[in-house]
Amino acid sequence: MAPRFDITRVRLRNYKSIESCDVELGPLTLLVGPNGSGKSNFLDALQFVADALNTNLENALRERGGFRSVSRFGESEVEIEITLGSGVQTRGYRVVLAPVDGVSYRVVSEAWKYSDSSEWSVDVFDGPEHIGLPRGRIGERHLPVLKVLSGFRSFSPIPEQMRDISRPDLGDRLLRDGSNAPNVIARLESHDPPAKQLVEEYLRLVVDGLTGVESRQISSWRALFFKQEIEGVSQPREFDALSMSDGTLHALGVLIALFEGAETVGIEEPESGLHPAAAAVLMDALRDSAHRRQVIVTTHSPDLLDVPGLQPSEVLAVRSVRGKTVIGRLNDAGTYALKESLYSPGALLRTNYLQPETDE
Repeated sequence: MAPRFDITRVRLRNYKSIESCDVELGPLTLLVGPNGSGKSNFLDALQFVADALNTNLENALRERGGFRSVSRFGESEVEIEITLGSGVQTRGYRVVLAPVDGVSYRVVSEAWKYSDSSEWSVDVFDGPEHIGLPRGRIGERHLPVLKVLSGFRSFSPIPEQMRDISRPDLGDRLLRDGSNAPNVIARLESHDPPAKQLVEEYLRLVVDGLTGVESRQISSWRALFFKQEIEGVSQPREFDALSMSDGTLHALGVLIALFEGAETVGIEEPESGLHPAAAAVLMDALRDSAHRRQVIVTTHSPDLLDVPGLQPSEVLAVRSVRGKTVIGRLNDAGTYALKESLYSPGALLRTNYLQPETDE
């Protein structure tokens, strides 16, 4: 079996609100901070690389409003460096983009690391719009890096989109907003029953009385249907997605994202819409998934942080300081408070003491 490569380190410079960032990641990483602190920009940097490798750089920039929208202040050189590790092997990728005349951009350099040495191979750069490996130059040494970087997907399920019936042309791999969830459930039902079973098992623990979810064809479209036990009724009742709460649909989207594939996955605020009592179940699902694939989530939930077993090494604190996003391990004060059991992680967040290390 080929070794599993995870993203072990991410270094960013001038990507959106992130002026400078150099952090290590584990199998499960929680980026924790208030709304507006820039947590989602970290995930978007990883998604940006995936989009550029899967389509092209021009398309990845266009989807984000162009180079000026990606670059801090619209006129800064942008650098993204991602290191991968399998426990015994190290690989990496780095790209640097620069503005041209305030309206365009160019690729300054693009480099790949193929071994555990500290040397980078700058052999891919090929003009102002190129990013990725030209056809015919993809060798076995590139594959672990390409598989992880191009496979990364981030999700932010939108319940309102999940209530709609799903068109077949939306595909059966979960979209970022979860709008094609009926198609994905249908695929899991026929091709990956164990994954669907995991989704249902965790959903039952989150939603009282829920017994299952299925996808049903309506003409050429598909829709979600749920079965739920109702007090005083002998058999579970069936409900369509229009009748389900935002929290139930969001939880379904999160669980599908966690268990439908093997790629590194990013999920924004998985706790959204859930009762605080469901935090422990959600954390169990995150850990379960992290045994199969790397999981990176953003959150501002004290309840999720207070689930027993969370390690300081699994937390990256995120703050906005004078308009720039700072991401890092807990500062010395926060680390000491946790070590001495003076505060729980959730209490640190509630009292605004969950702060990242900073050079300032």
